[in-house]
Parts: sequence; structure tokens; C-alpha cells
Amino acid sequence: EMLPAIAAIGLAVFGLFIWRGASVSRQVGAFGAALAASSLLLAPALLPLPSLALPVCDAFGGPVLLLVAGGGISLMIMAGIDRYHSTLRLRLATGAASAIALVSAFLSLFAGCIASPYAQLDPLVTSFWVDKVVESMSLATMLQLAPQKILGFYGFPLMTMGFASAALMQSNPPGRFRWILGIMTLAALIGLSVWEMRGAAAASMVAAPILAASLAILWPALASGRSLVLALAVSPASFAALGLSAKPLIDLIFKPQMTIAERDGSTCQTVSDVASMTQLPKGRVMAPIDLGPLILVDTDHAVFAAPYHRNNDGNVAMLKLMLAPLPTARQILSDRRVDYVVTCSAAPEQDLVKLAPDGLAARLGRGETPDFLELLDLDPRHKLSVWRVRR
Repeated sequence: EMLPAIAAIGLAVFGLFIWRGASVSRQVGAFGAALAASSLLLAPALLPLPSLALPVCDAFGGPVLLLVAGGGISLMIMAGIDRYHSTLRLRLATGAASAIALVSAFLSLFAGCIASPYAQLDPLVTSFWVDKVVESMSLATMLQLAPQKILGFYGFPLMTMGFASAALMQSNPPGRFRWILGIMTLAALIGLSVWEMRGAAAASMVAAPILAASLAILWPALASGRSLVLALAVSPASFAALGLSAKPLIDLIFKPQMTIAERDGSTCQTVSDVASMTQLPKGRVMAPIDLGPLILVDTDHAVFAAPYHRNNDGNVAMLKLMLAPLPTARQILSDRRVDYVVTCSAAPEQDLVKLAPDGLAARLGRGETPDFLELLDLDPRHKLSVWRVRR
């Protein structure tokens, strides 16, 4: 989610170079060198070299390295050419040639990376998990589900955009580029958050120093370090509290048709909730997606499902098992060599029950135990239900 910010910074520097040419070619060349060198040094420190050829599109890998290092090297070449012969037409030509070469190489090697980050996910995983994760929801979805939370996500970055724009107008010509750079970076992250809410967190982090710099330009007296009250008043937490306090009025205006199910103390969400499973011999566990990390961190068991979008196969296997009629469920357990089936009895998966009233999840929720499972009495609080698979 920081890639749009990096792209915005690169585009701003590229635009500055096209506009001003030789007067900034040294700085642009230094920026390109730093961008390329840092990414090329980071890659072998983090990644095995054979992995650079893999189409890892959602983390630092070959595709990102190609674009970042290639972009930095392109800026160096363009700046070098311009120092010997500086014309707007030549800068446009070298920029277009660099862009065509870089994009062509990217598309020929990693064409799959232009798809949605979740394009490879099974529709079951998307509907039962991704679409219900708050940080991956779009602005339009959040307006339907929880409009009172929008101010907490967007208030601080948007306010900072306004202050930064005012500071841009008051700054002298040599200092304007830094404000353009900050505004473009912040705008890219706000734009990302319209598609996926997690971008708002990055936008707030970038906005914090930009807001401080804006206030120092607009109201120099506030730069003395004595304005703690103001900093608290305009913080993301304050905007969030304001939005939540206005919930009755917001509900009256927007009339949300749905709500986000908030977790409470009855759900299985802490390591202590799965602690009883440490009594069992090491095995392979089919458990709800959100229980996966808890089981991994507190026991020696292996899990199929966990909240990682690359874990498509394991998450699909768990969902198909819980939706399956008993004969199919038995076959899945055998094929996958499953040792234990786990559910959170304090908070059953109602969506699975509604979709498949005769599926395994529904039957287990009604207290039925198929002949291929053995119910284990492990949890005295009865929050967690565990069955051993009979061989």
C-alpha cells in the first residue's frame, strides 16, 4: 500500500526535471541514484536471488525491484544527458523512451501483476473473509456499513491536504516543490484508501509531519513546541471520537442498512482461548480463518486456514469442509489428512450455516457429532469445540 506513495514521489521528481531541466539535473540524478542503489542493496538482504524472477506482486520482489531500480536508473540517465544538452524536447523524448522501455520490460516479465491484488482468490474466500475485513473495504462499503467511522479515517489527511495547499500558496518559488511533493504523496494515499481503507493509515502517517510543517509556515507562533493541545485536538483519534459521538445524527442521515459485527468477550480471539489444544498430540487442524494465528502461536499444531490472502488453498479447503454434506466432509478430511476439527462454539459462523443448513458447520453448531469425528472435552469454558478425526 505504500507503492502509490513511492510512485507519486517519483512522478513529482520526474515532472520537476521535465519542467526545470539543467537547474535541477544534479539533484534529480542524486535522487535516481539513491532510489536505485537503496532498492538494489535491499533486495539481496531480504530475498533469495532465485525469487527475483517470481511474480510476487504484493510485496517487495522482482516486479517492484524492476520498477523502482529501473525508474531510478532512468532518472540518472536522463539527468546525465540533460547536463550535456538541455532542451525541453530532448527531456520529453528521453522520458518517453525510458517509460516505454521500463513498462515493456515489466509487462513482458510480470504481466500478471497488473491484475487486482485479490484476483487469484477463490470467490468463497472473497465472500466469506476478504469482503468482511474492515481494512480491505472500500469507502463506498464503509459508508454503507459504518459511516460514523469515516471521519476518523479521512478527517486528518484531508485537513492536512488543506493546510499544505495553503502553505504551498504562501511559500516562495524555490520552496514550492517540497509542498507539491508532499501533497502528491498524500493525495496518492488518500486515493488508495478510497479503494481500500488500509490506505488511510498510511495517509495519516504521511500527513503528520506535513501538518507540522504546514502549521509552522502558516502560524509561526505554533512552532514553539507549546501547542500540545492543538496537536491532540486535530489528531486522528480526535476525529474518530467526533465521528462516533455523531453516530445518532449520521444514522439518521445515511440510514445504514447493515452494520459491522463488533467482536465481544464471548468470541475466540485470544491465545488463552486455544490454550487447551496444547494437551493434544501434534496434528493438522481445520479451524476458522481467524483462529489460525492463535493456534500457530500457542501450539505445535499446523493449520489449514489463516488470514493471509496468499493462503488460498488452505482457506478454500476449510470453507469447503464446513459447507460440505457429511459424506463429502469425510472425504475432504481423509484427503487432507486432517487430525482435528475446531470451531468457536461461543460464536458460530452464521454465514456458513445459512448457506449450507445441512453442511458440517451447521450440524456441528446444532450439537451433532458425525461418526467420523470424536468430540473432545478440553475447554472448561466451552468457548472452543474440538473434534478428533477418527481414522
